[in-house]
Amino acid sequence: MKRILVTGGQGYIGKYLSNALRKKGYEVVLVARRYNFADKQTIIKDISLLDAKEKLTKDFDVIFHLASIIKIDDMINSPGDTIKNNFDCTINLLEDIRLNNPNCLFVFASSDKVYGNAKQKIVNEDDFGVPLEPYGCSKSISELAIRAYSNVYGIKYVIIRSGNVFGPNQSGNTFIPSLISRIAKGETNLKVGTLKSNRNFTYIEDLIDAFRICMTKKKAINQVFNIMSFNSSMIDVAKEIADATKKIKNREINYIYDQSRTRLARAESGFFVMDCTKAKKMLGWKPKYNLPKALKKIFRVI
Repeated sequence: MKRILVTGGQGYIGKYLSNALRKKGYEVVLVARRYNFADKQTIIKDISLLDAKEKLTKDFDVIFHLASIIKIDDMINSPGDTIKNNFDCTINLLEDIRLNNPNCLFVFASSDKVYGNAKQKIVNEDDFGVPLEPYGCSKSISELAIRAYSNVYGIKYVIIRSGNVFGPNQSGNTFIPSLISRIAKGETNLKVGTLKSNRNFTYIEDLIDAFRICMTKKKAINQVFNIMSFNSSMIDVAKEIADATKKIKNREINYIYDQSRTRLARAESGFFVMDCTKAKKMLGWKPKYNLPKALKKIFRVI
C-alpha cells in the first residue's frame, strides 16, 4: 500500500484529494500550516520554513504538493510574499526529497497561469509562457526548479496544470465559487467585475481523477499535463449560474457591475484554451463534467 503525503492538505483540493485516496485504500498524511478540522493524520508545519533535517518526506511513496498562497487580494497586495512563500515551499520539499527520499514521486499542482498571454489560441504543455501576475510567476519558477532537480538528482515528478478549480462547498476566492457562495447565502443581487474574458475551468472531481491516475502510470513520470473540464466566457458562466438558480432554487439572480471587483487589466491573460490531448492519450483521462452537469451537483448542497 502506498504512503502518500499531501501538502496544503486542509485546503479545498487537499481535502478532496485525501478523501479520494483514502477511499482507494491508501494511507494519507496531510501537512497544513494550521489546524482547521479534525483529521488525526495531520502534521502541522509551515512548509515555507521546512528544514531538510526534519526528514518530512521520508518513507512516503508519493508527495502531492498543493500548498500555496492563492487568494487574489494576497497576490495583488503582497506579491513578494506570494512568490517567496510558494517558491520556498517547493524548493524546501525538493531539498527534503533530494536528501531523504530521492525515489519517491513528486506531484506538483501548477496552473494555467504559467501560460500568461499565450501567443496561440490553443496551448499545449510545450507552450510555456511568461506569467502576468505573482501567482503564475510562483508556479512557473517552481516548475523550473522541479525540472532542474529532476535533471541533476533524478527526482521523479508529474506536473499538473489546471484551470480555475471549482466545486461544491468551496470558499469564494475565484469567479464561480464567489457567485455560488453568495447565492448560498441568499443573495440575489450579485456584484461582479467585467465579464468579458474567457477562462479554463476545472471541476474538482476531474482534477482529482487526474491526480489519482498520474501516480499509477509509469509513462506519466517526468511529464506535464493540462487538465481542464471546459473553457467558457465568464458572461456565459454567469448566465448559466443564473439559469440554474432559477430552475433549481426558483430564485432570480441579477448581476450588478462593480468596478472594484475588476482585476488589474495587466494581470489578465488573453483568450486561450488548454489542449488536454496529452492527458487523454497518456493517462487515459478525460473530463466528466461540463458546466451544467457540475452546477447540478453543486446546487444539491446549497
